Amino acid sequence: MIAPMIERFIAMDRAFAKVRRNRQPLART
Repeated sequence: MIAPMIERFIAMDRAFAKVRRNRQPLART
């Protein structure tokens, strides 16, 4: 029951991390 929710949370966290990594260099420069 709780597993799918945790999987979704991790997937969202990874997606946000990807967006942050892609935007960080642009923001720093």
